[in-house]
Amino acid sequence: PFMEGKEKLAVEGDVIGKVLTVDDYGYLNGEEGEYVVISLKEYPHNFIYGSSVVTQAFKKLDTQLADEEKALLLEQGLTFKLTKLISANKRKYTKITFFPQN
Repeated sequence: PFMEGKEKLAVEGDVIGKVLTVDDYGYLNGEEGEYVVISLKEYPHNFIYGSSVVTQAFKKLDTQLADEEKALLLEQGLTFKLTKLISANKRKYTKITFFPQN
């Protein structure tokens, strides 16, 4: 529902390397399994799809927080930054770093 009326934003050009704030997120099932979909406060008319690494980070967050804690965190501002990295075996991947706000 939070994706309705919004357009997909290109992660590569628009959000890599920027500190962004989660407005809401949820999961969709695709051909390769479940993945996270994130709406951003900085881009209210758009959403992004998360890679497997980003999806796992949000799922870990879900397991560590109760629903009330998650709602409070989103209300206070859950910020993160995506960074492109290359692994030791030369594979590109996207790293996510969460930045808790005061």
